[in-house]
Amino acid sequence: MCFDLQAFAKALPGEPGPTGSEVRDARRRQHRLKVENEARPLSVQIERILRRIAEREASQAIRDLGIVEVAKIIPADLEDLRNVLENFGGARLADSTIQMARRLGVDPDELGGVRRIRQEAEIDLAGQIDVILAEFETGTQLEISNIVREIIEQAQSEFPRPTQTEIASRIREAAGRVAILSPTRAEDISRRYTTGVENAGIDAAYREAGIVKIEWVSILSISAIGNPPRWWHREMDGETTAVGVPFKVPNPQGGVDLMRYPGDPRAPGEQTRYCRCTTSPVK
Repeated sequence: MCFDLQAFAKALPGEPGPTGSEVRDARRRQHRLKVENEARPLSVQIERILRRIAEREASQAIRDLGIVEVAKIIPADLEDLRNVLENFGGARLADSTIQMARRLGVDPDELGGVRRIRQEAEIDLAGQIDVILAEFETGTQLEISNIVREIIEQAQSEFPRPTQTEIASRIREAAGRVAILSPTRAEDISRRYTTGVENAGIDAAYREAGIVKIEWVSILSISAIGNPPRWWHREMDGETTAVGVPFKVPNPQGGVDLMRYPGDPRAPGEQTRYCRCTTSPVK
């Protein structure tokens, strides 16, 4: 059942209404669930690509039965992932802008500059897609190569030496483990990307609706449900800035990164991975 924030915020006759912190916490829960639900279809598509790669590389290793130096991620794999991210990002960016505009009481059809702002955001997101693809290629290659290499090296050290059939069976089992892990990897990618797309659309609506000031709202980390957000994002909770002026977000090295919004694709990966934070207009 969908959480009804408006119903929650209204007190029953004769009963005290929720406190400001309770309403704020309710908004956090609502946003976290919203991002989870929106990211799930994207996760399924990414998982499909990961499973296909794992199964193909396992089959190749079984045929070769040699030490695998580097697993091959073929161009079609990366192109498939790029198309999935681009299609999702374009649709989600538009929806996010329209939804926030309506929340602000603005007719989306009257936001004349939104198309231009969304085009700027799409350029940023294209850069983020390039980073995701590079990390995806490197990470998947290493994961598959290491698993197959360990199996074959272990087999070569055993006495009596396992038969080729036995080694092939072990590799098939390993491919199954990679496939089992793929939902987690797919969720990591999809949730990171969804946060950036969502907040880019919200930022576009703010600028066109004439919002002057916004605040950072920290959201519980999805990487471990129930855990607090990373400490430097927790410190950002309630920090404000003028629309169009980046937040100064602390980083673990003791410096700061300039971020237009949570999930900003121009920010370092340590600021965007697993982040579910959002922003809210300040009256």
